[in-house]
Order: sequence, then structure tokens, then C-alpha cells
Amino acid sequence: LNPKVYGSPSSSITAEHVEHNLEGLTAAEALKGDRLFTLDYHDVYLPYMDKINAFRGKGYASRTLLFLTEEGTLKPIAIELSLPPK
Repeated sequence: LNPKVYGSPSSSITAEHVEHNLEGLTAAEALKGDRLFTLDYHDVYLPYMDKINAFRGKGYASRTLLFLTEEGTLKPIAIELSLPPK
């Protein structure tokens, strides 16, 4: 997406935000071990947010980080919600 129109494409989520939820692993270790996953709808939905939100309700372009726990479940550890800049 064009940063001049939609703002920075970078996520504001950092390793420091999530590492306390990674069962003692660092973010790099969780990624390398295939235990950290991203569900990223930011770039897909951001261009449509103004139209969606003009209709009714409130929608956001989102990024979600999920961690695969020792029990085998996916645990959401961070959710980032974005709107296009005004």
C-alpha cells in the first residue's frame, strides 16, 4: 500500500510486547520453532475501511499474533487494529 495514502505499513507490535506470553521463548525462537503465527488482514482491508465505516458500525484492518502453546492450542497474544489516516 502507498504509505503516503495509508500510513506506515509497519506493525507497531514488538517482541517486548509479546515475549511474556511465549512460555519462556523469545520471539525469534518461537518463529524458528513454528510456534508463532500471524493473521494479517491489514493490507487487504485498509483501503476499504472508510467505505465500510461510512455504512454503519466500526471496522478495522487487523493483525493478530497467535502462539502455539505446549497444549497444542493457538493462543492470541497480540491484536493490532488500524484505520486509514485522516
